[in-house]
Amino acid sequence: LALGAEAPVDPAVAVDALRRRGHELILSEGGPTAFGALVAAGLVDELFLTTSPLLAGRSRRSPRPALVERAEFLPATAVEAKLLTLRRAGSHLFARYQLPTGQAPGDG
Repeated sequence: LALGAEAPVDPAVAVDALRRRGHELILSEGGPTAFGALVAAGLVDELFLTTSPLLAGRSRRSPRPALVERAEFLPATAVEAKLLTLRRAGSHLFARYQLPTGQAPGDG
């Protein structure tokens, strides 16, 4: 599905369009804004999170995006994930979490 560079995307419409095309498993490798929109819409069922031993801080001069951008969950709502698996390779950790789906955070 091709979209213009500045076209706003409704995550529910995008996921529905992919499902209508027969896609049952959808992998999103979008950035923190796309991820935040998908989580806020209740459309993420699993999160694969890699923890690296390399520390990268943020400052006012050099802002870096967080895991979730443009969506705020705490303190008003919480997205509580359940750890499914945790693996280690050297000093890297690979965690797989199950997220609540079917309703947007705060709907429940």
